[in-house]
Amino acid sequence: VELYGERLGNRIVRKHIGWYLDVAGADWGRPVGTIKAATLPSSDSDLVLGNLEKFFSGESEGKAA
Repeated sequence: VELYGERLGNRIVRKHIGWYLDVAGADWGRPVGTIKAATLPSSDSDLVLGNLEKFFSGESEGKAA
C-alpha cells in the first residue's frame, strides 16, 4: 500500500483479495458472491479482515457481516 499510496494501494489489494476468494471458493465448492459484494467495495479494513477471517475459518458459507 505504501508504494502506491492508500487509495490506489487499497484498490490493488481488493483486486487480489477477489482473485483469492474466487480460487478458494472454487477449490472448496463454496459460493463467494455475497462475501465479495460485502467486502471488496468497503474501505473499512476491520470489516474486510473480519469477513475474510469468517470465510476462511468456515464460520460463514460465503456470507459476510
